[in-house]
Amino acid sequence: MPRGPIAHLAERFHGMEEATGSNPVGSTKFDHLSLLVTTPHGTFTIGAGPVDGSLVADYNREVDKDPSLHPESRLHTLRRPARYTTDVEWVAALVAATEAYGDNLPYHRFPGLRGGEYYNSNSFISGLLGFTGTERPELATVFAEDDDLLHDYPGWRNPVPAQRFE
Repeated sequence: MPRGPIAHLAERFHGMEEATGSNPVGSTKFDHLSLLVTTPHGTFTIGAGPVDGSLVADYNREVDKDPSLHPESRLHTLRRPARYTTDVEWVAALVAATEAYGDNLPYHRFPGLRGGEYYNSNSFISGLLGFTGTERPELATVFAEDDDLLHDYPGWRNPVPAQRFE
């Protein structure tokens, strides 16, 4: 029996900042999120990133599609929301929402530091999951680390607004 689509929240190391006055304990590791969707016909990714100052969504972006960037420990399997009767319907909703997004929000790597309405790749994934009714997990527990670094997901708590996916 063929297996239906499965969507994973995928984490990838994005950058690091050394200890500062606001984080005197150690370094902070900034992580990038995307969706890795596995179907009976193969896999594809959904992600977003900067293009000429705007947050642009796309499939199979170079920074998202490399399988070596997605070891099992960096994947979190998402659960299909009850509003969808099949996984295929759910994945179709994720794709439809991605297609509806206008690629025109201003981008900043650290949206909270810039002030105003700025977004990044994590904002996009957070907003996409929220729009489709998919549970947004608490990332600190999902991607628990056994290193001494503080992990941060800038933009995760600043989701792209739902109306941008309509």
